[in-house]
Amino acid sequence: MKRLAVYSAATIVGLITAAGMAAPTAPSGVAAFIRDHKLTRYTVALADLDRDKKPEALIYAMATSEGGGQADLCGSGGCDLYVLAMTPTGYREITDISVARPPVRVLPTTTHGWRDLGVMVAGGGIVRGYEARLRYDGHGYPNNPTVSPAVRLQAIAGKQIIGEDAGQMTDTSSTAIKHGAAVPGVDEEGWTGPLARMASART
Repeated sequence: MKRLAVYSAATIVGLITAAGMAAPTAPSGVAAFIRDHKLTRYTVALADLDRDKKPEALIYAMATSEGGGQADLCGSGGCDLYVLAMTPTGYREITDISVARPPVRVLPTTTHGWRDLGVMVAGGGIVRGYEARLRYDGHGYPNNPTVSPAVRLQAIAGKQIIGEDAGQMTDTSSTAIKHGAAVPGVDEEGWTGPLARMASART
């Protein structure tokens, strides 16, 4: 797994819906992570992965301010998906999952007390795309969904928290909110699901 990084509290990122109404805000640690990594194109979803009643953050990162307007965090196989866990002072980086493609799903199954994740695998020489299951190993999730210990996922229920359109966003000046739909067997178990999905604000 990649290095753990701890992010302290910083300015909270505010979100406005298309209707102009106030929307859920990103936790301050997420705002710090976005700032420190100079992200300009990204999607954020919040979900309680470890069932502690506090949300973890999943950030699908596509571009930074140093990328010259290009998706410099993406390759033919996909982009970076960060998983951040809550700490008393902000968030710490659990895993940087490379070459991930949306949709990103949280599955009803758990490993070492954390929800399994589902991501799409395609491109980069893979002829037929498929969904991979990523299991928490006690320290983090697999960094690469195309190789073991990630496994090809068979049909299973789950909740989509980052949609297929995440990798197609090009307007870095807009914000957007999208709430996940309920999935039987997931919400009924007490999982809160995502609070918000957002594109980046202009830097």
